[in-house]
Amino acid sequence: MAQALAVLDPAERAILSGLLDKVLTGLYAEIGNADLLCRLCDRASCTTDATCPVGQAERERNG
Repeated sequence: MAQALAVLDPAERAILSGLLDKVLTGLYAEIGNADLLCRLCDRASCTTDATCPVGQAERERNG
């Protein structure tokens, strides 16, 4: 994935990151189950120095 995204400059990667957060949050709202949505979760690869958008959506839902 890093190689595929290497063509993007830092600003473009930041925009993509925000968009993907929004998409994942929307998918969680539809599916409603983080384990089902991210059954092969590799948190270290996905959210290094960041908050998992699916996990955050689940925490907010279960508040």
